[in-house]
Amino acid sequence: MPDYPDFTQYAYIDIIAQSLGRVLTRPTYGGAQVSTILKAANPGVDTELIAMAGEGMIYGGYMAIYANKTIATSAFVSVIDGNVQSPVLFEVLKKFSLGQTHGTALGVTHWDEITFRYGFIFPEGVTFEESAVFSYREDEGDTPAVLIDMSYALA
Repeated sequence: MPDYPDFTQYAYIDIIAQSLGRVLTRPTYGGAQVSTILKAANPGVDTELIAMAGEGMIYGGYMAIYANKTIATSAFVSVIDGNVQSPVLFEVLKKFSLGQTHGTALGVTHWDEITFRYGFIFPEGVTFEESAVFSYREDEGDTPAVLIDMSYALA
């Protein structure tokens, strides 16, 4: 379109001259798998809830916590391909992600400070090349029961 000015400067990109430092080919994932796990989280340590090895993708799922006191300063820890994502305090999740997920952070679906029952959803579409490990860090001195139900696929 030579009659119109190119305000974006994208019309003159030479696709053939472009090069990529690394071409990432997404793996073809196998069939969906579902893991349902119930664990007691010990105070003062990271309790591993679920670990997956290999290339894969998380399709979604939920986590329910049955506690005896608040979980506000306890945290969810995710390690994707050996990289620890910042442990996210549950009170921060409540404040910023009620009913929705962001990246690898959980979404809050239920928060009851009277019965100490909490519900979270896992984000869908999180991929990993080597491994994914999800843990619960109990910092309130309680031993809550943590139930995870996750759908995922491994290559």
